[in-house]
Amino acid sequence: IAGMSAAVVLAERGVRVTVLESAPTLGGRLAAWPEQLADGVQQVEHGFHAFFRQYYNWRSILRRIDPELGFLRPVPGYPVLADRWPTEEFGDLPAVPPLNLLALLARSPSIRLPDLRRMDRNAALPLLSYHPVRTYAALDDSTADELLDSLRLPDRARAMLFEVFAHSFFNHESEMSAAELVAQFHFYLLGNGEGLAFDAPHEDYTAAIWTPLARHLERHGGRVLTGTAVTALHPTDAGWRVLTG
Repeated sequence: IAGMSAAVVLAERGVRVTVLESAPTLGGRLAAWPEQLADGVQQVEHGFHAFFRQYYNWRSILRRIDPELGFLRPVPGYPVLADRWPTEEFGDLPAVPPLNLLALLARSPSIRLPDLRRMDRNAALPLLSYHPVRTYAALDDSTADELLDSLRLPDRARAMLFEVFAHSFFNHESEMSAAELVAQFHFYLLGNGEGLAFDAPHEDYTAAIWTPLARHLERHGGRVLTGTAVTALHPTDAGWRVLTG
C-alpha cells in the first residue's frame, strides 16, 4: 500500500516511476494470487482485510480508480470473540466521540458499574488525552501491560476492551509500548468522527485494487515490474543505481 501510493502520487506529478515488486503479484500482505484447483482457478488471499473510514490517505488513493468507492461494501460489525466471556461488539456505535465510548461502556457485557467504580480513574486519564509528543514522552518507556495493570480492571474487561487493540497488530501487551496502546485507542475510538466502521472490497484484491491501480499508474507514464527483486542501491553522481536479481 505504501509503495504503490507513493508511486501513484509521484507519477501524477510528472515523475517517471517504475515499481519493482519481488513477488509475482502486487499487494504485499494485501495481495491475491491465482491457484489452480480441481474445479478451476481460485484467487487466494492472505486473509480478511478491511479499511476503516478514517484511513483518509488510502481512500484518497483508491478514489483514483473509483471516485465513489463503489467497490467497497460496509462490514456490519466488529465482534471480539472469546471462549471465556460474552462476545464484545465494537460495531454500530455513535460515530462522534466521546458518545461512542459512553455507548460502548453502557452496553458492554465486559465491564459493569462496580468495575468502573473500582477502576483507577487517574490511571485511565492517558487513554482519554492522547498527544503525539507528550504521550510518548510519558509512556513510551512503560509497557501496555503495566498501563492496563494500573487501571485495576477485571480480566474480562481488560481482555475484551483493551488488549484487543494490541492483538489487532500482532503484539502482546507485555512487549508493546503503553504509548502505542494509547495512540491506537485514540486513533480507532476517540480521535475521529468515523467510529469503528469499516468497509471491504467485494472482489479479490487483485481485481478490485491492484490491477486498476497499475493501469492508473501506466496511464501517467509509470510502469510496474513484478517478480523483480531489488538486491542493492548504489549512489551515483546522477542519483541512485538500482540493482535487481
